[in-house]
Amino acid sequence: MGKMSKSAIRKRKRRKHNQRKKRNYRLLVTRDGEVCNGCGETENLTIDHVRPILHEGGNQLLNLQLLCPVCNSLKGSMLPEEWEAKIKGLAT
Repeated sequence: MGKMSKSAIRKRKRRKHNQRKKRNYRLLVTRDGEVCNGCGETENLTIDHVRPILHEGGNQLLNLQLLCPVCNSLKGSMLPEEWEAKIKGLAT
C-alpha cells in the first residue's frame, strides 16, 4: 500500500467526522427525543455544546444537546446558567 495523498487523508478524516456526527445525533435523539432543548421545536435540529468549547467544554456526549437554529443562534457561546436565565426571560 502506497503513501496516501493529502487530499485522500482529508477525505478520510472528513468521512470519519461525518460518521461520528451522525452517530452522536442518533444517540442524542435516543437520549433526549427529537426536540430542541430550548423551545421544543422538532425540525432542523443541530448539535450544540452545552458548555461551549470556548469555555473548556468538550465533545463528550454529556456535553452535547439538540437545538433548533434559532435557539442555537441565541445561545451562542453562553454558559448553561446564562442560557437558562435567557430562556426563562424569553418565556415570561
